[in-house]
Amino acid sequence: SEDLANLVQILKDQLSKLPTEQPPGSEDIYDLDTSIIFACDDFEWCNGGPGGCAQGQSSVKATEEQKEKFKELVELL
Repeated sequence: SEDLANLVQILKDQLSKLPTEQPPGSEDIYDLDTSIIFACDDFEWCNGGPGGCAQGQSSVKATEEQKEKFKELVELL
């Protein structure tokens, strides 16, 4: 449907502007204890914090503005 196509485009546009933790799974850089896994065409984006016993620090940090944008996308979903 058109609504789904619009949602996919919004996610693709906005997620492409947001960083992910490095190395993957090392730290919850958005402080929401929430992951988004998104794949569409040739674009893939995935974030996630440490699971189980895995812990560490990410070499990449999200700004307050990026954290707010991520929160908006979580609420959209």
